Amino acid sequence: MATGFSYRFLSRSTLLALVILFNCKDPIDIKGKGSIGVLVVSGQISTQPGPYSLQLGFTVGIDQKPSPATGAQVILFDDTDGLTEEFFEGNAGQYTVPGNVIQGTPGHTYHVTIVVNNKNYASNPETIPEESATGTPSFEAGQKSNFIGETEVKQNVMNVYADTQFPSQKEIYVRWDVTETFYFAQTPIPDPFSNALPRPCYISGVADPQRINLFTNKGTRQKD
Repeated sequence: MATGFSYRFLSRSTLLALVILFNCKDPIDIKGKGSIGVLVVSGQISTQPGPYSLQLGFTVGIDQKPSPATGAQVILFDDTDGLTEEFFEGNAGQYTVPGNVIQGTPGHTYHVTIVVNNKNYASNPETIPEESATGTPSFEAGQKSNFIGETEVKQNVMNVYADTQFPSQKEIYVRWDVTETFYFAQTPIPDPFSNALPRPCYISGVADPQRINLFTNKGTRQKD
């Protein structure tokens, strides 16, 4: 498991933090006013080789996803070694730095600067911890039940687990990044010209980070 940190930004505008509760039967109607036009930044650097990604967007309302922030100039700084490397925009609001110059190193301090819409932003410098948790993933097939009215509908699921070990009693926060790959089997109808069956389709993507819990060893005891 790689050690890393996420970028955190300060803004003069008030941000409303929403806690999304999953597996709720009834929808939750959230009341309030959301800030409009606040820059939202999501990204990280880890001890794994690059590239490293970063997403930029502007808030457009309390019940809508941020609008992608395009055309930004984003630079990653290694404050310890005095190195810089520039991010490049791919899809709208999606920025990537190759990691050819900078790679996450335990004990090094990093920050990013952003220039977008003639405004300058900078993250607080953060240091990658010297110690890192290690983890062993595992999985098992299972089922979960959903109810449509009084009818129970069972759905096949894959349960993923991570057995995490902490090297010491130092306070460490751990977040798991997950890449999802979905398999779609097409209808087995032969091609009329080649008589070949259609190949299955695979679609990969990064899991929504809001669905992955942040864990800390604070308050836990190490076994003797």
